[in-house]
Amino acid sequence: MPFRFQTVADRMLQAFRRGRAFGDDEHGATMIEYGLIVGFISIVVLVAMTAIGTAMRTDIFGTISTALQGVLGSS
Repeated sequence: MPFRFQTVADRMLQAFRRGRAFGDDEHGATMIEYGLIVGFISIVVLVAMTAIGTAMRTDIFGTISTALQGVLGSS
């Protein structure tokens, strides 16, 4: 293969082709989409668990604590 000097136009054409190939590649975009979905689901689960935990603390455990204080006679 003989050595050939590349012109500026040839280099620009190669760079353009590489850029287009990089832009057409969608493998990374799929992973980012899955990551965003998992992130949003985890935020929803965290908010739901916090709300359920607060409700349990005030309703269930509050009732048990009040009953135990009445039985034990502590204030």
